[in-house]
Amino acid sequence: MSLAYVMSKILCEQIGLGYSVQSRKIELCEIFAKVIFGEVLMDNKISHMSNLYDYYLDDDERILIDKIAKMITENTDKYYPVELWTYDAKIGGIGAYSIPADPVKNPFKGGYTRQVFRPLQYARCNIDILDIRYTTRYIVQNMGLHLEFVLKHILKLNTTRPGLFYNKKTLGYLVKKSYSMKLVDAELYMQMETLLAMYNHSKHEVNMDEERESSFTVCDTLCFYIITRKIATKILNPYYDQIYNELRRIGIIERFSINYERIDDFDFVV
Repeated sequence: MSLAYVMSKILCEQIGLGYSVQSRKIELCEIFAKVIFGEVLMDNKISHMSNLYDYYLDDDERILIDKIAKMITENTDKYYPVELWTYDAKIGGIGAYSIPADPVKNPFKGGYTRQVFRPLQYARCNIDILDIRYTTRYIVQNMGLHLEFVLKHILKLNTTRPGLFYNKKTLGYLVKKSYSMKLVDAELYMQMETLLAMYNHSKHEVNMDEERESSFTVCDTLCFYIITRKIATKILNPYYDQIYNELRRIGIIERFSINYERIDDFDFVV
């Protein structure tokens, strides 16, 4: 079930067509949806990136990302994106802001919380300790891995299948399965499909565009981080009581004074 499938279904409903009707009009709707949402990649350029920026960020977020990206790209010395982690804290839930940038300082010693949240720490390491200008691909990969484990976690909680069944499933499968099981709504599904294209590009393709310095710009990567965090937090919100109980069980709950949707008197971890 593709992003275009969902959008073409919506378009058919809007113009009064039943999606089950086999007609050329439905095919045209699907093509139209692909064009609108950038599902077709042209000339090896990732059109999904502009969709992330244009469709899935509000005006304040675009201004913030532009400001941070400009600060990073114009700074020849080491940068520190305080505003990124301050905003990350406002998203709520457990984010890279609440985890040390140094991966040696690992608060997640085991269990599913290590799988779900450890990739956030690697993403922050690539931003703070290394340099996002040279590690954009790895940040995208780690954020995609975070989303992958989030979906694996909720699918395991909402199915009678053995937990091992989902362990080797791809992010693409998990996105479609979570939508078909009504664990995520159509809006989240569409956003994840767009993220998926960028994630797959980071794993399976190299930049062949001579006019583009790298596959992912700093701005692309910041968009991917923020949008993935928002999606993952929304998906995990119903399960945070269980997550906090697990953190309490392994003795690190005091590190995460988080009030689901927002942060009260809680600064990001350095």
